[in-house]
Amino acid sequence: MSEPRYESSTMFQLVEGNITKFSGDDKTYSSGKWALDIEENAEIFGWSDQQRLIMARRSLTGTAALWLRSEKIHKTFNELKTAVLKEFPDVINVKEMHEMMSSRKKRRDETYYQYMLTMKELGKRAKFPDYVSIQYIIDGIVDNPVNKTILYGVTTYPSLKEKLIIYENIKKTQLSINKESSSRSSSYTAQKPGSSTLKRCYNCGDLSHEASACATGIKCFRCNQFGHISQHCTQNGGQEAFKKTFVIREPSSAIGRHEQQRNVGNKVELQRKMPNDVPKTQSRQVYYNSAQDGATKS
Repeated sequence: MSEPRYESSTMFQLVEGNITKFSGDDKTYSSGKWALDIEENAEIFGWSDQQRLIMARRSLTGTAALWLRSEKIHKTFNELKTAVLKEFPDVINVKEMHEMMSSRKKRRDETYYQYMLTMKELGKRAKFPDYVSIQYIIDGIVDNPVNKTILYGVTTYPSLKEKLIIYENIKKTQLSINKESSSRSSSYTAQKPGSSTLKRCYNCGDLSHEASACATGIKCFRCNQFGHISQHCTQNGGQEAFKKTFVIREPSSAIGRHEQQRNVGNKVELQRKMPNDVPKTQSRQVYYNSAQDGATKS
């Protein structure tokens, strides 16, 4: 008894979504691989020659689809396959394949296993030895060479797969530790005095809110009681004690300016009081200097 054939349109539509699209631009998917995929699926699901032709035409995309629209209509799958293989020959340029694999890096949107399979396909197409392709795979993982030590020395794909799983778990653990450390550092910075993110209420002194959201009221930071500020505190000597506790000093520049103003005032006063009988041989400046010295000593 022969095995049943999957000829229903429903099964045909389900399989169509799993056929890899061929564009002619993807170096990892050659025209020969595309033709082989169509033939293998046709054999498994029992497609007729017409169904093979329909599936093959629908699987062409990008440059290959543009080429198909410019071609004459191919009435059989074999005609279409021959034309595709001729237009997009499966020719391998070893130099280009080496350059492609050396420049290919693991992307963030793919897993390590997906990256390995993509590079494996490139290596198989270029007919590179497995150990060469594996070296390109390891080099394409952007990380410190010290962190990739576990991957070096691998020469087979099954072994590489196991090592990549271990490596990926190590990276996840490191990422978790780094996030936790960063969170602790951010929390410390938020509570560190002088930090720009530090909250403080200047009404009550609490660190959980700011003055605009304070519902407690003003607090005296001298007696720690609520309802008044330190300037109006009546405990421990009141206002005078508070003034003695907090001595405000003027900047040195201000002190120098006041001293200069005082000296100018004294000079004017001395000039006003200087007698008229000062000898002409004695200048008024000398008289002023001697009087100034006497006032300083007194």
